[in-house]
This record gives sequence, structure tokens and C-alpha cells, in this order.
Amino acid sequence: MKLPTLDPLLAAALLAFPGVAQVTLPTSIDDTSFGPLKTGVTYVASADVFVTANQTLTIQPGVVIKFASPQAEFFVRNGATLNAIGTRTNPIVLTSIHDDSVGVKLGTRLPAAGDWDDLEFDNGGGVLQFVEVRYAGVGNDPSVVLNRTSVVFRDCVVRDGAGDGIHAFSGPTLERCAIRDCPGDAIDRVDFANLPNMRDNVASGMGRHTLRVASGSVLGDVSVGPENGINNEIYLATQVQASNATITVRGGLIFKTASQIAIAGTGSLQVQGLANRRVVFTSPADDTVGNDTLGDGPTVGSPGDWPGVYFQLGATGTSSVANADIRFAGSDGGQRAAVAARGGTVSLLDCVIDSSKNDGLQLANSQPTVQRCAIRNCGGRAIHGAALAALPRFRGNSASGCGGGSTLYTLYFNTGTAPLLTSARIGPDNGLNSEIVVTNIDVRGADVVLTLDPGLVVKFVAGVSVSQGARIESRGTATQPVVFTSLNDDSVGTDSRGDGPTTGSPGDWSFVNLFTSGNEFTGTVFRFGGAGFSNGAVVVVQGGQVATFRGCVFEKSSQYGLNLLDGTARGVVVEDCQFLGNAMRPFLNLNWDELPFLLDNRASGNGTGDHLQVQGQATSRSTSITMANTLNGNGIIVCNGVSTSTGNAFQVGPGIKLKMLGGSLSGGGRLVLDGRGDKPIVITSSRDDTVGGDTNLDGNATVPVPGDWGAVQFGPSSSGSVAHVHARYGGGGFSGVGTFVCNNGQVRITSARADFSLRSGFYIDDVMSPAANWIAYKCESVGINLRGNLFTVQHATATENKGIGIFSPGPYGGVVYSSISWNNARRVTQDNFVNVRHTKCNGSLEKGNIHADPMFADVAGGDLHISPFSLCVGRGDLPQATLWGVDYEGNSRILDHALNGLALPDIGAYEVYQYRMGIDSELRIGRTTNLTIFGPGPKQGSQVLVVGPAIGGEFLPPFGVLITGTLATTLIMSIDPTGTPYPLAVPDDKNLIGVRLGLQTLVITDGSIPAGGLTNALLATIGR
Repeated sequence: MKLPTLDPLLAAALLAFPGVAQVTLPTSIDDTSFGPLKTGVTYVASADVFVTANQTLTIQPGVVIKFASPQAEFFVRNGATLNAIGTRTNPIVLTSIHDDSVGVKLGTRLPAAGDWDDLEFDNGGGVLQFVEVRYAGVGNDPSVVLNRTSVVFRDCVVRDGAGDGIHAFSGPTLERCAIRDCPGDAIDRVDFANLPNMRDNVASGMGRHTLRVASGSVLGDVSVGPENGINNEIYLATQVQASNATITVRGGLIFKTASQIAIAGTGSLQVQGLANRRVVFTSPADDTVGNDTLGDGPTVGSPGDWPGVYFQLGATGTSSVANADIRFAGSDGGQRAAVAARGGTVSLLDCVIDSSKNDGLQLANSQPTVQRCAIRNCGGRAIHGAALAALPRFRGNSASGCGGGSTLYTLYFNTGTAPLLTSARIGPDNGLNSEIVVTNIDVRGADVVLTLDPGLVVKFVAGVSVSQGARIESRGTATQPVVFTSLNDDSVGTDSRGDGPTTGSPGDWSFVNLFTSGNEFTGTVFRFGGAGFSNGAVVVVQGGQVATFRGCVFEKSSQYGLNLLDGTARGVVVEDCQFLGNAMRPFLNLNWDELPFLLDNRASGNGTGDHLQVQGQATSRSTSITMANTLNGNGIIVCNGVSTSTGNAFQVGPGIKLKMLGGSLSGGGRLVLDGRGDKPIVITSSRDDTVGGDTNLDGNATVPVPGDWGAVQFGPSSSGSVAHVHARYGGGGFSGVGTFVCNNGQVRITSARADFSLRSGFYIDDVMSPAANWIAYKCESVGINLRGNLFTVQHATATENKGIGIFSPGPYGGVVYSSISWNNARRVTQDNFVNVRHTKCNGSLEKGNIHADPMFADVAGGDLHISPFSLCVGRGDLPQATLWGVDYEGNSRILDHALNGLALPDIGAYEVYQYRMGIDSELRIGRTTNLTIFGPGPKQGSQVLVVGPAIGGEFLPPFGVLITGTLATTLIMSIDPTGTPYPLAVPDDKNLIGVRLGLQTLVITDGSIPAGGLTNALLATIGR
């Protein structure tokens, strides 16, 4: 065989080492032509060497091939096979002619990278083991090129090349290979689908210590782990897409990626990281993990360095990503999120999404499971586009430092949230930082229930709609409320917009709109809503629907707090709620039938008043109203009157203040105004700021005038009673004749007072006897106008009226006892008298009438108590007084005024007393009411508290009348020194609700004779 011609220097080098085995390789070789290559021989190639097409070349251990030309390549092409099996101690070496460390010493200088070209497979195959490739890569070419080949490289070394270490196209196998000291990539041009054939390879001293994937189409299932990369790392330089295949990623692998990882069709991604062997998806510039991938020295990566992981629209596969870190993704050119799930079924478990340029996790058309994940330092929103129905599958996640809000957004690009059509339970653990942000919550469908757990914060762009038989159960508590609020409200949850501290404004969102019954809200805060329509509210209950609100807060609405739309009777329960700082009133569209379902609610700072206002007059069912049904327990109700319906009762309890916008209290049903001496019912003009404050918010612009409203009126077909009622500025209306108007002998009116009536204070054709404790003050006409029949009037007081004080123009045949008519109709002299005994109302001085000043306490200010020195004291009719045992204020009508052991009744509506009893709250089950004794009487002595059925009475000389019952029916509760407070605890027993009882105290003074006095009686009904 003729050797190829060598250059003179090389020839001289060969002649310098005679006797060493060396052979020059021909251009084409195989085992049948020139080969195999033998152990111990140094072969020299001065030009390209080809393994013959479709033939096999075998290289034995210890063979050294030295390439003498920079252009020399070793080709395995066109079906050729190269089997080069060295050993660990006797490897096969392909190297530079100048590498004298192995084989025959032929070098004329030190070897250098690029001394020859490469080892190249192209549609060839074979097995190489313990093979070293040195000093190749002329012109920065790779040292080894594997193209369209299934060749196997095991335990090989590629070192000191001028460019990349290995280009591994298509399907070669590289196992336990080492690539050293090359300025390029360790392994490049890898097909992602071929990564399982890359195992346990290492690199050192490289420009880029990495395995670079340049082809990312995945057509079959692929499973990769840290052993498939270089130093646990794989560099993805191209998009990786699995359309109908599964990519499985095992724990400990680091993906450095410059492009998108996309899952489409039936494809899936299974990331199987472990707590101590996490999977990392990050930027090629992130040198904090893995290698210096770009070979540019230490860098840390930047948000948006790569697009992210994308589960594409229309994908149907099931994917799971566990214990993975996803960093520096979310580029503008991608899906604008580190992870985007717009299709398929996706689970993210124990993952960290960090430093996305845009959103952290973006969702649409997908209902993923996301648990125990952390989203940090994203330029956009932490989680964006979660379906409401999917939120129960979000648990234990956290977010921080996100520029668009460290929160969970259910809205997707502001297009709204899909309706919730299946039941779901959502709590603070399902959101981020206890919070979710929604465009709207739309719950629909029969038996669909949305349950909200304590501590959840829901921030709205629009609002809530519940319809088609669905309902919401919001289960907040006093310490962990559910909060419905504005996206701008950073006082709860997070900085939802990522725009720095903001506080929210009334009307930032619309309202909770309830089209169905059965919705229940406890411990729920509704804040900054109210936008959407005129006369709106932060919560709207549509007509005919029932809802329950307990322990809720309605605050800072741009309109009303709670709107019971259309005002129909249904029983919306509102208990222990607060209405704070709303632009309008707490309630809109209240009707009388709804008031009993309001209990212990409070209000402050509302723009048009902290009171109740009732729309309309009609009642459609029996209704009972107490102070507990009003706001702050203040008793204030602004209304247009009451019209009772036939067969139903309307009852008003002690302390209620009806401020009338007009109208009357009347109708065909039963009307019961059941005040109490210490807490009378007050009925007055809405312009009367002396009662309940400036409820019409006009300052001093308007003042009340007589006739601002109509009357308390009982006709022949109605029924009821009046007790301890103070009516002011009535007597108006089209047919107004007085403030108290009655033509029904079955109606009892006692302890009633009419001030500033446009007509008579009392205009009475018939009433039940005795009619006791009537007061007419400063009326524009007759004070007490007695029209007919034979009823008895006793202990009345009429003064300062412009007409006659007590007057009968016609057939009245009754008797007026122990009454004062003084200083009325000043030109009518016969009207000025004090009546003592059985005298008809004719102004006569006969039959015991006294013409004397009754000595009112402050007649100009309306205080019509009489002085202890008045001639009226102790001169009332005793037999008649025993028929009705209380005065206007609930005091015993017969008292020992001077504490001298002699009890007698006074004349007029008020009795002079020595002792009174007060309570700090009404009787309620499960609560304690404190009773105290006060008054001008001496404090030395004993007090005896008795409780009775509040039915009947008994005269107990010399103290007065026991109002709470008889000695046989009352029970002594305690005996204490006078002035000792007494706590009365009512058991928490619902069976006690509605029980009526009376409380009264007998005070016995220290002295030589029995003396003392009975206090007023507190006749109370136990409430809930």
C-alpha cells in the first residue's frame, strides 16, 4: 500500500522515532479492507477517512488515531457501522498529530483545539465505548457530530475541542460520557424526544456546561430526569410541544429554557419532583442552579427570559406538576404568564412560580388543582382567570410581591366569570392571602349552593347574582368575617392591584342581587358597593324572596345598605347587623311586616339617617314591633302611617318613636299601641327634631306644625288599645277632627297624650271605660272632645288648648272624674276648673269643683306634673281610682305622697311619687336586666321586689296599689336595702318569648309608723 505524501516537518518527525508502530489510514476503510484497526498501533490520517458505506469497521482497545490535517474528518455514513470498544485502562483515542501523550510521538508543537475537524456519523451506526476524542473542531466546529444515527456512545470522553463537544441529532445514545474543556456547549442539537438516550453524562471546563435541546417536537411518550442532562441540567433552546404524547419529568432535573413548553391535544406533562429533589424550569441566564448555561459568567436571570409552560386551548390531556420551581418566565411574546392553563386537566402541587414578567398562573377554559403553591415577585397577577367552580381545588397557596396583585383573580382579561352551576365551598385557604378577586359571582340552578367559609375576602369588579333556585351560605364569624369589598380595598386581604395602599370608595362595585330564597349570611361584611341602578344598595333582596343576615356589616355603600326590593312581606331576617357610613339610609323599601324580623341592629354615620323608614302604610299579617326591632334600639321609625288589615293585629311596644310623614294609624284590623310609663310610645311629625333627632336632615329649615299627620283612629270595625302614647302635631288629613279619634266601645285608650293637634286632642264618640290619664296640651281646638255615649273619663289633664279643655257638645252622658282643665280658651271662664268628684263636664263650680291653679311643674315646657303642694294632691276620687291603678307614667294611682301612712289618689294624669324604678334594658331571653330605685324619697329603708303576671291589681294600704297582680299571684324576688341595684337574669329559654310579666318594688321607710311607697310598675313582654 502506498502511503500518502506527508509534509516535510511531519516526515522528519516520523523518522525521528524508528521502530514505533504507526500506520497511515487510507481514505476508505472497513473490516474487509484495511481493518480492523489493531491494538497498539498508532494510525495517522492526513485527510478525511470514511468507513465504507454499508460496511463495518472495528477498532480494538488501545488504538490511537492521529489526524494530521485541520480539515481531516472521520466519517461514518451511508449505512456504515463503527464499533470502537476500548477499555477503561486501554481506551481508543482520536486526537491531534501533535498529541504526544498517546501513541507514536509525531508532534512538532503542543496540540491545540481545532487541530482536526470531527468524528461524524450521518446515517451510520455502531457502538463506541471508552473512546476519547481530543483537539478537534476546526473552525469552532463540534468535535463529534451524530446525525441521523442510533450510534451508542458509552464511557467516552470528548475534550479540548474548538467548539461544541457533541452535536447529537436524531437518536444517538450517550451514556456516562465526559465532555471537557470545549468553549461551546457540551452536547448540542439534541432532539427532546431522544433525551432518554442521554444518560449520566458530565461536563467540565466548558464555555457552556450544558446539554442543549434544539428540536422540541414530541410525538411519543418521553420520560426524563436529571441523569438525562449535563450536571442535572437540560437547556431547551426551542419550543417543546407534546401534542398527543406524555412528557414525564423526574425529580432533580433542571430545565434552562429560552422558549415555551407547550402541551396540546391529548398530550400531558407529568412533573414528578420531590420535596428534596425538585424540578426547576428557569432562564438560561439563571446560574443560581445548574450550570453557567450561557458561559457568560455568573448571572441570575430576568423576568420574561422565556415564555413559560403552556397548556394550550383545546388540550384534553391530564397533567400534573409537583414540587417544581418555575422562574423568570412570562415574556410578552408568550402567553404572558409563567404557567398558562387554557385547556386540559392540570394539577400544580407544591410548586413555586417566581419572577414572572407578567402573571404567575393564568387560567381559562381550565379547572386545575393548585395546592400548596407559592407565587412570588410576578410583574402581573399571581393567579388570573380561575373558574369559581375550580376554587375548592385551590388550597394552601400563597403569593407575595406581585406587581398586578398577590391575589387570585377569577376574572379573565376582564371578560367576567363563568356562572357557577354546581355546588362549591370556598374559604380563605382556597384563595391567596385569604382573598379572591372576581368580576362577578353568578350562582345559578336548583339546589346549587355556594358556601363561603370564615375569613374569606372576596373583592369585586361587578357583583353577585343568585338565581334559578341557587343560594349562598356565607359563614363568617365575628373574628373571621367573610368580606365582600372593592378591588381597591387594601385594608383586608392584599394589595390586590399591586398599586400601593388604596382604601376603596363607595360604589366601586355593584351589589349582591338575590333572586332566590334561602340565602344565609352570617358574619359577612358588605363594603364599598351600591353602584348599578337608582335607589340601589350594597345588597338587594328581590321581591318575594327570603334571606337571613346575622352579624353582618353593611358599610360605605354609594346608596343604601340593604334594599328589600318592592317591599312585599316575606320575612327577611336581619339580626345583630351594623350599617355604617352608607351614603343613604341603612334600609330601603321596608314595610311594616318586615320590621319584626329585624333585631338588635346598629347604625352610624349613614348619610340620610341612622333610623328605619317604612314605605307605605298597609300591613298584611299580624305584626309586633319593639325597640329591639329598630336601629341602635332607639325606637325611631319614620313612616307614612299604618293601615291594619282585617283579621290581623299591629302592635307597637314601649319606647317606639313614630315620626310621621303624613298618614294615620287606622284600618280594619287590631291596633295595639302598648307603651309603658317609663317608655311611652311617641308619635310625632317627621320634622320634630326634639324626638329622635333631625331625621329629615334639614337642620332648622323646617319645623313641625299642627296637622303634619292624621290621627290614631279606631272605627266601629276596628279594635285595639292605646296605653302610654304621646302624640304630637297630629290632627291633620282631609277629614281630620283630632289626634286620638275613637268610635268603638271595645277599644281602651289610657295614658294617652295629644300635643299640638290641629283639631281636638281627643275626638271620642265611644270608648271603653274607664278612659284614664288623657292629656291634651296646646291643641288648636278643644282639648278633649267627648261626643257621646256613657263612658267614664278619669284623671285627665287639659291645658293651654285654644278651645275648651274638656268639652261635650252633645249627647255625652258619661262622667269625668278627678281631672284638670285649666287655662284653656282663655275667654271661656267656665272651662278653668279642677274637677274633684262626680261632676259632668260643664265647667260648674258645683259638686266639688275647685277653681285653683294646679301648679304644673313647667307648663311652658310641657311638664304637667303637679307640685307636691298643689291642691290636686290626695284629692282624687278614691273609689274611682281603684278601677284603674296606674297614672300616665305607670306609677300606682294611689300613693302615700307625704310618707305619713296615708295613701290617696291625686287629681290629673300624673301622680306625685316618692320612688320610681328604672331598667337599663328590656327583658330578653339569655340576658340580664339591671333594676334600680330612684326618686325624692328617703333612702333609709328596705325595698321589696315583686314579680307578677301583670294582670289585675290590689290596694295595699298604706302604700298604694300593687299593679303587677294580687298578693296571691305575685312572687317576692328579693328584699334589699333601699337603692340596691338588682340584676334580673332571664333564662335562655325560647319558651319564655312572649311571656308578659310585671315588676314593681315596694319601698318601706324606717320610721315609727308603717310608711313608704310603691314604685311604678314595669309591665314587660320577654323578647328574643
